[in-house]
Amino acid sequence: AYPEGHSVWDKIECPAHLTLKEFGKWLADTHRLQLISWDFIYGHKLVFDEEAKKKVLQCVSTPVYPPKPQLDLTLLPPLDITTAQATTQLMRTAAAKPTQQYLALWRECKERGSLPAPPDGKAADVITEHTTIAQILERMAKMAAAAEEARLIDSAAIRPLAGRAFVLIASSETPSCRDLDNG
Repeated sequence: AYPEGHSVWDKIECPAHLTLKEFGKWLADTHRLQLISWDFIYGHKLVFDEEAKKKVLQCVSTPVYPPKPQLDLTLLPPLDITTAQATTQLMRTAAAKPTQQYLALWRECKERGSLPAPPDGKAADVITEHTTIAQILERMAKMAAAAEEARLIDSAAIRPLAGRAFVLIASSETPSCRDLDNG
């Protein structure tokens, strides 16, 4: 538990303008914590627990950190070459990193017989190391609202941020970190 001796009523205040990358650095510099992972719980769903024989509330989350690598589809080799040729071409393309993910996507496309459709403009919804904490919270609020409307969740864990000075995230829903001093 961090900080030592804290209670559920204590909080750590984080500047909302920090990017995800800056947030990780801020945790390390200010609190000596290494950000390991962050699955944001945006809602809850009632499910039947077979063992307990009753309905229980289950968290519904989406990964925030580490951010998923964004692949540039224009770097994919043509589908009419061999796997060895595609591998060579990707390895020689400095921007095609991580190479294994590009190669895996190329193989899927070759199997399907077509390259993926161009992005549909939802790139703004992608969380990267340059996305701010405020933008992440806004995206999670939109995701929760859409999931609630589609009845994929029973209740949202976050609401829109407009007009709010702060957001509280339950301690059980915070990012996973490691103490840099004590491992």
